[in-house]
Amino acid sequence: MYKGRDEKGRRKKVYYVRYCDDFIITADKKEILENEIKPQISKFLSIRGLELSKEKTLITHIEQGFNFLGFNIKKVKNKLLIRPSKENVKRFLKEIKAVIKQNKTAKQENLINILNPKIRGWANYYRHVVSRKTYEKVDAQIWIKLYKWAYRRHPNKGKRWCVKRYFYYNNGSNWSFQAVDIKERLRILYKCTDIKIIRHKLIRDNANPYDSEWRLYFEEREGYRLFESVNGQKALYRIWKNQNGICPICNTKVTRKTGWKIHIKDKNKVILHPKCHRKIHSE
Repeated sequence: MYKGRDEKGRRKKVYYVRYCDDFIITADKKEILENEIKPQISKFLSIRGLELSKEKTLITHIEQGFNFLGFNIKKVKNKLLIRPSKENVKRFLKEIKAVIKQNKTAKQENLINILNPKIRGWANYYRHVVSRKTYEKVDAQIWIKLYKWAYRRHPNKGKRWCVKRYFYYNNGSNWSFQAVDIKERLRILYKCTDIKIIRHKLIRDNANPYDSEWRLYFEEREGYRLFESVNGQKALYRIWKNQNGICPICNTKVTRKTGWKIHIKDKNKVILHPKCHRKIHSE
């Protein structure tokens, strides 16, 4: 089969992307995929006792779009849009509905503790693509399901009473599903829209991690990488706490207003002010 790095593959613009047993093959003509690529794949798999899935195998135009690993990839007006697939959204909402149904008599704070990891995990998976509108729709559907859960528990009470009992004002929203647990800790239901959309940054093709001239570039990438994940943010907080929140260069506080940069020294990471970070590398 042609490969993107082969001369024959580049000439016919044939490329492929693989993740485990799922893969995409692209070409500039439909005939190449039907008459050349697909027969070669079928032959390659048949020797190994395998065959292409008729349900998953699809030859389509990029403007019609296709699903891959839970994403919908489609070109609209010469712009490539990658969004959560409708099938995956339906599957997720079905799972949330089942959890709520299984916990009809559960305490509000316990239901929040069960739902939060599911909502956060699903939303984090799609945080690098065009997901904002999908997040809003999913949050609306979850709110409706929770409202029905609350109203079903108090059939003799009015709808307004149920809303005031289970939903509160928080972070600019009047519809925050929250409760206080036994230890008097506030439990708030996570929303998909709480996840900040962070675009994936491609690495520069000529960047060399072993070249000192690229050190500043890779330090900025490392700070960006840590900030875009929950575990990374926890790691940043630990670094900041170990420094007592003080920049080791100017001995003043590092805050959100001052800004921050990651600096790597002898495989150890420290947090500096942007000015201090530039000063070190300029020297």
